[in-house]
Amino acid sequence: MMMLQPPVRQDMIPLARVIEFTCQKAYTDLNLLSELLHSKNDMERKIELVKYLSRVRYTLIRLLALVKWASGAGRVDQCDQIIAYLEEQSGLMFGTANWLMELAKGALTSARLPPFATIMAVDVFTQHTYTRLPACVKRLAGIPPAPIKPWEQRECLEQLDCLILYRLTITEIPTAMRQIKVYNGRAVLTVPHEFSVSLTLMSDSLSNPWRILNIKCLLRDLHTGRGKPLVHPLQMQWLHQRCQDRIISKDFDPRPPLVHLYDMLHSFCTFLQLDLLYEQACRLIRLRFGDLLAVEKYTAGSSLQLVYWRDLRRPATAGYRVRGHGLRLHTDPLDARRPICVTHFPDLPDSDATSIGRCIRSDELSLERLLDRTIQCRCRDLLYRAYKLLALLVAEPPARSAESLTLSLLQPAATHERLSIGVNAYRGLYSVRLPASGAGHVRTWPSWRTVSTKISRPFAGSPWL
Repeated sequence: MMMLQPPVRQDMIPLARVIEFTCQKAYTDLNLLSELLHSKNDMERKIELVKYLSRVRYTLIRLLALVKWASGAGRVDQCDQIIAYLEEQSGLMFGTANWLMELAKGALTSARLPPFATIMAVDVFTQHTYTRLPACVKRLAGIPPAPIKPWEQRECLEQLDCLILYRLTITEIPTAMRQIKVYNGRAVLTVPHEFSVSLTLMSDSLSNPWRILNIKCLLRDLHTGRGKPLVHPLQMQWLHQRCQDRIISKDFDPRPPLVHLYDMLHSFCTFLQLDLLYEQACRLIRLRFGDLLAVEKYTAGSSLQLVYWRDLRRPATAGYRVRGHGLRLHTDPLDARRPICVTHFPDLPDSDATSIGRCIRSDELSLERLLDRTIQCRCRDLLYRAYKLLALLVAEPPARSAESLTLSLLQPAATHERLSIGVNAYRGLYSVRLPASGAGHVRTWPSWRTVSTKISRPFAGSPWL
């Protein structure tokens, strides 16, 4: 095997060239010295000759040492050849490894050994014909694939339903979103009186996010657009895309996907409900109540405060504020995921407040119905207070009905001799009427203290006038 020559490095030079350079250097210095010695005295000539001989002697000694070392340089050349051979083999191994890696990741990824055409060979040997064609022939010929059979579709949807049920059992779901229906490969989660969202899954991987199929807003207003949807389809499409982007990106928010989805849609519906109630309040002020109803404060998406039964007998000044009853529609400050809350001032009994709160939790959001129910409860409460006071003033308690109290002034008393006490639903004032004094003669007082004072006087003429 022929040995490889060691590579000549830049810091190496042949020995013959070194000897040649040394001789030329010594001869050149001697010629230069011979030309310069004529101008010097004897002592300086001797000094220059000694320096020249010392320098040439030192150079020749070094050259002698180098020549003696070169006589045994065969072993060094052999080591250099071995190193060169090893470096060449190492380069070949690295190149082969890199080529195999590129081949494994590139060409071999799609390279597969085709299956043996056993069935076709059997047909050829047994039937002496070839009746089977590759499936790609249908695609190239433009033949559509066979449709999915109904039983296959049902089986696929049933498996998808099981997968969705399993994912729902291991996913955190808000309490208000527990009305769930799973069918036809989708899960419909409904929050009553707010929204309904349809979800599905694209694979059985737990890391695969939910896919939103549809979002429906359940809020309706018969007075606005005759019950048509309150949200434009383009707005719903934007909301759909926004919610989908939020629940896909796990780095955006650490909350569970369904909790995050509920928070976004609930916030949107709350904002829409308060805005709708504000528009209804403005309509009622313009068409029905006038100055008797006012919007005291409205914060978009947060609260709406209304005042009714306003005391307008005196104008509002710096030292006097227009009095009245009120109610406040607002989000829960302790739990933003709860529905809109209704706060009354002055406070109502718990049973009345609960029944009024049901009016706000309906698909058809109506501030007029809410105010009517509130005013009915207020009127009933005022009549009950009047009944308790009258029971202390008169011997025979007055007769109670849903809208008025009837008090007999004489014993026995005819129908036209009975005092009727009610409450004006628009102003919140007591309304006292005696049929004997005329069908249209009605007096109103702002408080029961004034009414009781009038009635407790000795009967003379018309004490209630």
